[in-house]
Amino acid sequence: MEKKIKVTQIGAGSLGRLIGTVNALFALAAGLVGSIIAVADVVAMNDYSLLMNIGVSTAIVLGGILVLPMLAFVFGWFYGALVGFIWNAFLSASGGIEMTVNEVAEPSKK
Repeated sequence: MEKKIKVTQIGAGSLGRLIGTVNALFALAAGLVGSIIAVADVVAMNDYSLLMNIGVSTAIVLGGILVLPMLAFVFGWFYGALVGFIWNAFLSASGGIEMTVNEVAEPSKK
């Protein structure tokens, strides 16, 4: 059954969380790949001691899988919230967006 709805406002914080989470996931993937490449480069190209290699490699991996995704989430949240506020201003000025949605029956659980 089709139903028309009108969107007149979105949650700026909700949009910020969505964009921040997507940014963090992409940053995690890039951080993993970048960390592997950087660790291989540090170990192969430098004449560090074993303990220094372990320390530098640990710092690179922690930066790639923890710090980079956290920063990407924060910047993505701010960007998403800003876009949400701007979008709300345009939605209120234009009267909203009409959308047609379909109601879907929930599948039976076995």
